[in-house]
Amino acid sequence: MAILSKGKDFDTGEQVTALKLDNLVDNATFASGAVDNSTTQINGSGQLIVKDSGISTDKLATSTNETTGVTFNKLQQVAANTVLVRDANSTGAVSAKAVTDTQILIGDGTGFTAAALSGDATMTNAGVVSVGSVASGATGSTASTSDDSTKLATTAYVQANKPSSIAVYTVADGSLGPNSGTDVSMGNIPLTESSDPDNIGSVSGGEITLGAGTYSISYFGFYTFGGSTATRCQVRNKIGSSIIHQVELGSGSNSLTEPLSGTTYQTSGSNITASIQVQLLSGTNTTLGYENARIEVIKLG
Repeated sequence: MAILSKGKDFDTGEQVTALKLDNLVDNATFASGAVDNSTTQINGSGQLIVKDSGISTDKLATSTNETTGVTFNKLQQVAANTVLVRDANSTGAVSAKAVTDTQILIGDGTGFTAAALSGDATMTNAGVVSVGSVASGATGSTASTSDDSTKLATTAYVQANKPSSIAVYTVADGSLGPNSGTDVSMGNIPLTESSDPDNIGSVSGGEITLGAGTYSISYFGFYTFGGSTATRCQVRNKIGSSIIHQVELGSGSNSLTEPLSGTTYQTSGSNITASIQVQLLSGTNTTLGYENARIEVIKLG
């Protein structure tokens, strides 16, 4: 198939002149065989041109470094302070998304939202994040009992709601007894003051006396029984005359060694007493060894 239409046809025997040769070339045009009409075409002026959409992806060089392939300068210009994204939840063309001062892009499942941090936290355009007053709960003067969400407490809240003071009462490892009888007291574990910087309590004979208020009172200790057959005793963590926690030790089917710990919260308009008391239920020559026995008191209000 011819790709050129000649500018001059010669007849058999016709004399060839310079002018006719010039016309042969100068007046030649592209024929339809010169194009495929899918990637190239002949325009109205007879020129070969690339047809609209005639260049496929395969015809573009794959980038191998910063200067090959489609360079940035060949891309469409976009508005200031925008980024190119596919702002939809489907495949398609990219678009320019405006991101103004201090904003960040947040995916929302249907594209992107440009927004600045707000509410309890803000961020500068240098990336510095500041946390303000975290809403409700632990940042107010009181915290709702129904508000169990995680909060960041402000310094003011911590200072206003910190425990008034902490006191610790301890004793060196030792033992009570021997004692004999039925349902008789072997006495209190002989605790003494270890630390009470704010003088919230006093101790005498192993019994701690606290003033009016609200307290968290925690008991600790490990106890070992010693006695004859059929001997039993109880270790009792007490508030006043009330038993808060207890454990029984003794011979036969009962344990000979047991830990006993626990915490109770107490509020009273008058004095509160706390102790670790040992009661002999039955037996003779009974002893009760104690290790790491202590009571820790936190005044809450």
